Amino acid sequence: MRNLLLGLFAVFLLAGCLGDGAQATPTPVATVEPTPVPTVEITPPPAPTEAPSVEPTPVYEETDKVTIIYGGFSPQFIKVAAGTKVTWENQESALHSVDAVDGSFTSGYIAGRQSWSYTFDTAGTFEYTDETAGGKTGTVVVQ
Repeated sequence: MRNLLLGLFAVFLLAGCLGDGAQATPTPVATVEPTPVPTVEITPPPAPTEAPSVEPTPVYEETDKVTIIYGGFSPQFIKVAAGTKVTWENQESALHSVDAVDGSFTSGYIAGRQSWSYTFDTAGTFEYTDETAGGKTGTVVVQ
C-alpha cells in the first residue's frame, strides 16, 4: 500500500507541476523613467570693479610763509601773486630742503630753526619736494 500511495503522490505532484499545459503569461512590469534633473547654470558674480581714485582738491592758502615741520610743509598748497617772496621756515632741528620738481629753484639744506626765501616772478604752478623728508611735497601757484 505504501507503494501505491507513493505512486499517487508522484502523479499528483507531476500533474500540479505540469498543470494543464498552458503557458504562464508574464505580468508586465511598469518601467520607471528617471525624473530629469533640471540643469542649473551657476554664473559667478562679476569681478569687483575698483572705484576710480579721486584726488582731493587741494585748498590753496593765500600766504607767503610755509613752515617745515614734522617732515612736511604747512600749508602744503599756497597761492601768491607774481613778484611775491615766499619764505620757508624750518621749525625742526633736522636739516630740510625745498627743491622745485622742475629744477627752477633749490634751497640747499636749511638748518633747524633757519629759513630760506625765493621770489616767484612768473605765473605758473610750481611743485616742490623735500629730499630729506622722504619726498614730502608742496605746491605754489603764482598768479
